[in-house]
Amino acid sequence: MATPKTLKAIDASLVLLAIAGLLTGGIGCGGGDNLQEFDDAHIKPADPGAHDHHHHHHDEEHKAPHGGTLVALGDHQYHAEIAWDETAKTITVYVLDGEAEKAVPIDVEEIVLAVGIGKDAETHKFTAKPQENDGDGKCSRFVSSDKALFDKFHDSESTSGQIDLPIGEKTFPVVVAHDHHDHDHDHDHGEKGEHKHEKKGEDSSPKKTGK
Repeated sequence: MATPKTLKAIDASLVLLAIAGLLTGGIGCGGGDNLQEFDDAHIKPADPGAHDHHHHHHDEEHKAPHGGTLVALGDHQYHAEIAWDETAKTITVYVLDGEAEKAVPIDVEEIVLAVGIGKDAETHKFTAKPQENDGDGKCSRFVSSDKALFDKFHDSESTSGQIDLPIGEKTFPVVVAHDHHDHDHDHDHGEKGEHKHEKKGEDSSPKKTGK
């Protein structure tokens, strides 16, 4: 049977072990109160807005007034709308405000699209086509009537180029690429693989002709 003296010795040993355990935990973890567990819910993307820095993301928050594709510039300070005319084979760039509602005329006669990298890049000019309220010497609409350029983008969604768009004292890089959903046509492929374009709402059934 354990004597009272022995029990006191055991109790003292247990107290010392408990103190040692607390001290060890504090040193190893920098203090027990600082310990924090993380699960998948705490993991977030490195930078949710990183894509915005490239100035070529599609803006789905606003409606394109000309039926094209909106590209937000800066922190949605301005927008560029890129419209593709399937019939005329033209590419039009509109300069718009932060809400993509009002035109923003700029003081240039043309803008240049570069396709490719470095010395191998091809340059294509978009001519100023001022709108009614743009004012003297300014323009908010620029057009390319280069059908070969249109076809180059139209035939390959991997084709892209960049326009350095000067607005005020800043220049905004705008990446131009053609997505087959960027216009108001439905695409179909014929037996030989060629594109067939049908305007939405049109009857695609054969039409009878009189003799």
